Amino acid sequence: PAKAVKPSTTYDHLTPPQLGALYPEQIVPFVKKYCIDCHSGKEAESELDLTKYKSVQDLVKDRRAWRLVSQKVRSREMPPDDYDQRPTDHEAEAIPNW
Repeated sequence: PAKAVKPSTTYDHLTPPQLGALYPEQIVPFVKKYCIDCHSGKEAESELDLTKYKSVQDLVKDRRAWRLVSQKVRSREMPPDDYDQRPTDHEAEAIPNW
């Protein structure tokens, strides 16, 4: 399993397998909890369908989009203030900026 990551960690020290392990352990649950309601299917907000990212390899192939997601989550711009649930600071900062 992936090494536990402290908030604001750069992830530079993690190996590709460790980064890959973060995807099902951290990314998938986070996206399901905070993002999928608005960012899925043909009607996805900002035309960003996060359900297309089935693996860490999918994220790596589309780094530009994922970096934008990460920046918006870390800056607390997403999810929006009017969304039912907001991530804790720890949850938001633990999203890798691949």
